[in-house]
Parts: sequence; structure tokens; C-alpha cells
Amino acid sequence: MTSRNASPVWERSPQNEIPPTTTIPNYSAFQQPIVAVGKIGSARGEFNWPRGVSIETESGHIYVADRKNSRIQIFSQTGDLVNIFGDQHLNKPWGVLIHQDNIYVTDTGHHTILQYRLSDLTMIKLVGSQGSGSEEFDSPKQLAISPNQHLYVPDHNNNRIQIMTTNLEFKDSLRHESMTQPVDVKFSNKEMFVLSTNNNPCIHVFTLSGEKSRSLVTRGSSGMQIGKAYFFCLDERDNILISDCEANQIKVFSPEGDLLHTIGQRGHEAGMFDYPVGITTHNNKCICLSNNQKFVLQIFS
Repeated sequence: MTSRNASPVWERSPQNEIPPTTTIPNYSAFQQPIVAVGKIGSARGEFNWPRGVSIETESGHIYVADRKNSRIQIFSQTGDLVNIFGDQHLNKPWGVLIHQDNIYVTDTGHHTILQYRLSDLTMIKLVGSQGSGSEEFDSPKQLAISPNQHLYVPDHNNNRIQIMTTNLEFKDSLRHESMTQPVDVKFSNKEMFVLSTNNNPCIHVFTLSGEKSRSLVTRGSSGMQIGKAYFFCLDERDNILISDCEANQIKVFSPEGDLLHTIGQRGHEAGMFDYPVGITTHNNKCICLSNNQKFVLQIFS
């Protein structure tokens, strides 16, 4: 991986270590959701092409980028609508991330990154514009926070990941020949995982010093592989959960890339998906979004 400053992704310290969990979600039991809400539309609690999802861990609230409605919707763990925010600065949001007292949103319409205060949903800062310069974006996607507290933003059409402070100050950018049209990035306590799309969706794994170590879960027709995908997440054991838009399933892979489970099938009923997108895990639950006519937001446990 090349970088302007070649700074390490990870600065190891005791507080960076993630203790091993004692439980693993029973994905084979994730066939019917415990919560299934939402339908296509523009009214409160409805969705139009939802994309990213993030959890505020203290309250358990679920933040959803409601892309074509140009807003962020907030739901409880029981699927009740809690709040909605968005104004003229928000145009086709894609990624959303909760970190400390901040909400970060990537906006593909304006090619910007927005920072909101979690406590009152006030916008604090907006940066970026369309372009390929060091402080510009071309369709930014689902962002993540690194173990050393930097924001990593997939700069999709510029084939790079931009690194920013939590105050949205630009730090660096990362490129690699395999990093074509990145759409999502996640961190374990040992590695960085990047989902690239282009014509060959694949998860590329890098060391936390920025060196590529391997590629996992490539595109293919077999069930062991993936079709089109824009979102993935890691559970507490670093298993990889991918929203496979072509198979209309959630596929669960081991950290080595072995298929462990599949969740769902194509359809518009509870437990089914039509073009699944945003996905995250929280307290042994899996929160999934799809473009279903109904049951857009589903929670499995």
C-alpha cells in the first residue's frame, strides 16, 4: 500500500487491545428476525434506497442513511422510530458512523463528509467537494474509525481511502493497486479489511502497518463466493458478514474466508431480502437493511 506519509495505521497500546469475547452468535438460528419494520416511501419511518447503518452502543439506537430521502433516521432496538434529521446540506447520504459524541455521514450527492453532535443532532462541520485533490472526494462511501482514532473514508471513484482526524482534518490517503472503487472498510485489532467493487468484488486485508496480506471472498457463482456487494461488517470474532446484493443473502465467512452460514433468500417477507445493503452487529444481534417493499430494517438474534 502506498501513502503520502506512509504513517502506520495502528499505534499499539494496552487500551487498543480488544479482549476476546466468550460467545459467538448462532448464525444458523438467524432465520426469522426478532424485529422487521419499514417499507418503501418518504413518510416518517419509511425508506427510499437506504444504505449505511450504525449503532450508538449506549442507547442501542440504530442510525440509518435513508439515501434518496436525504435524511438519517434513528430507530430503537424494538424498531420504533426515535428521530429524523437532515437539511439542505444532506443530499443522498451513504455512510453513517457513530463515534463518541459524534455522528459522521458521507454524502454522495455533494461529495462531502458531515459531522453532527450526537446529543442534539446539530451539524458541527462539513468538508469536501467533488474532485480528485487531497481534500476532495468522488462518491465517498461507508467510513470507519481506526484503532488509533482516525476516520477512514473510502473515496470510491478516486480509488483510495482518505484518512482524517475525528475533527475532519485531512491527514493522509492510502492507495493500492488492488483497491479499486472501495466501498467499505472495517478494522479488527490486527488488520484492516477493505471491500472493493469494480467488476470483481473482493475483500482485501491489510496489516495495521499498511501492507497487504491477502484477499478474501472474491466474486463468483459458487455459494462460497459473493456477487455484488457494497457493505460488510465484522463480528467480535472477526467473522465477516457480507450483504450479497445478487444472492439476496447475508453471507457469513470466517476470518480465513471460509463460508460459515447464509441468512435469508430473495423476497419481501420477514427473513427475506431484496438487494441487502447496510449491515452491522451489536450484542449478538445482526442489523440488516435491504430494499424490500416492506420489512426494510430487520434485526436477527
